[in-house]
Amino acid sequence: MQQDVPELNSEQRRLYWIIGILASMLIANTFLKQIAGFSLDEKLVLLGFGLLMFVPRIGFLEWEDTRNLPYEIIFLFGAGFSIAAAFTNTGLAAEIANKLSFISSIPLFWMFVSVALFVTFSTEVTSNTALTSIAIPIFYEFAKVMPQSEGTLLLMVATVAASYAFMLPIATPPNAIVMSSRVIRIKEMAGIGLKLNLIGVTVLSVIAYTIWRLLL
Repeated sequence: MQQDVPELNSEQRRLYWIIGILASMLIANTFLKQIAGFSLDEKLVLLGFGLLMFVPRIGFLEWEDTRNLPYEIIFLFGAGFSIAAAFTNTGLAAEIANKLSFISSIPLFWMFVSVALFVTFSTEVTSNTALTSIAIPIFYEFAKVMPQSEGTLLLMVATVAASYAFMLPIATPPNAIVMSSRVIRIKEMAGIGLKLNLIGVTVLSVIAYTIWRLLL
């Protein structure tokens, strides 16, 4: 029996419009630099809309609500981005690139597997967004000395593998949100995430080797 979907109340409609405007601004901002030569700072845009939630008659929060914010999640992501910055500033990223130079001499399929494994499990110690900014330049150095199509595939594998962040809460915001709910323990998340990581690496490597290679 089909149930009627309840209509949105005034507060829900207001929140719907705020989120819609925010999404529209972020999408438009990606094209603004190409069209007008400049773009808005996305961090300031997000911060502005966050503060908007405390404005009377517009937002939905009061200052007392800040006591319930999951500050441990904020610190968790701050640590992830700090680690990513340290990778670059200390030269560790370049050193890792040198240590991984052996990858360029192994068969293409196992190269995909090695890169996917490295990127996938690296996301468990730092934010996958920050990791991408580190990993892509590293593997770009390998791609430059490879045939163009194979180099492109290598970068595609590294980019997609950065999304396989299933094990720990530091890896990606959805994991952190789940952890903050206290419903799933980190041990359970890590156990299931490990299996998903291995499945993802296998599927990605096979698809890159059998399908993407034919399309490029």
